[in-house]
Amino acid sequence: LPIQKTVNSISAKPTSTLTSAPTFSLQAPSKALHGSLGTIQGEVAVEKRDSNGPVQATEAIEVTDGEAISTGNDASVTISFPDSKAVLASNSRLSFINTIPSSFLIVQERGRVQYNTSELTSVRISNVLSEVKGDVTLMFDPDENTIEIETKKGEVKLGWLNDENESETFSISQNKTDLFDLET
Repeated sequence: LPIQKTVNSISAKPTSTLTSAPTFSLQAPSKALHGSLGTIQGEVAVEKRDSNGPVQATEAIEVTDGEAISTGNDASVTISFPDSKAVLASNSRLSFINTIPSSFLIVQERGRVQYNTSELTSVRISNVLSEVKGDVTLMFDPDENTIEIETKKGEVKLGWLNDENESETFSISQNKTDLFDLET
């Protein structure tokens, strides 16, 4: 008996209006700003959105939306964006939550960071949202749950919810240092 071949035909007509598969991108939004690294001293790690873990920082690396940077013992790094600069001291960590200019937001997870900004920059520390402008140093100790704010030039505005879930605000002007205990 001869072998019979069966040929199944596939219609060339699309059965769906979907022309391509949905894609997932690890790219930052097109409007996101990119910060350049400079003056790297000691152990500095960057968590890139397209990597599986931290990589050693070099001046060739930029940071942007959804990325983080941390410093080890006796380390520091400078990060420059178009309207701001941040200098992380040792044992500090920043996450760049949103680097789109209209809603720029950094989370300072620990350590001492000196900000120098010409525009208002939002920095969240624990449950406190701050707006920083000028030459300001924020130090967050998560073990003690304290924030120390040193305003050399410019101002800092803080906002948080109290125990009654009501908004509270506080402003700090230049040439002033304040310490906030987040437990009380």
